[in-house]
Amino acid sequence: MTPIAYSTGTKLTGIIKNIEFNTQENQKIPLVNTSFVITIKTPLIPGDANGDGNVNISDAVAIVNYILGNASSNFVFEAADVNGDRKITISDAVGIVNIILNGSEATVAPALSKPE
Repeated sequence: MTPIAYSTGTKLTGIIKNIEFNTQENQKIPLVNTSFVITIKTPLIPGDANGDGNVNISDAVAIVNYILGNASSNFVFEAADVNGDRKITISDAVGIVNIILNGSEATVAPALSKPE
């Protein structure tokens, strides 16, 4: 059987027919015409805010558009939230720029302590 490649967000629907469920008492219960829906999801790429499979400046722009209320339909919240705080802010856009420049999100420098 040759695998079929589906893009993320594709929904597959179908009906399972002629299946029986056996109880502990060995009683057979028919499951006739059971419907299902499968949604295809691809692995998240941290920083891929626009879901095109790449991390580039378009992802930082997608975050700015989201912040301004102009998010596209393919905006990927989980991938855009590069700092993991469950919010989309300008910090995430900066994190994406760091991913582009450094290959990973730069950590925030610790606060300087007062000299004693």
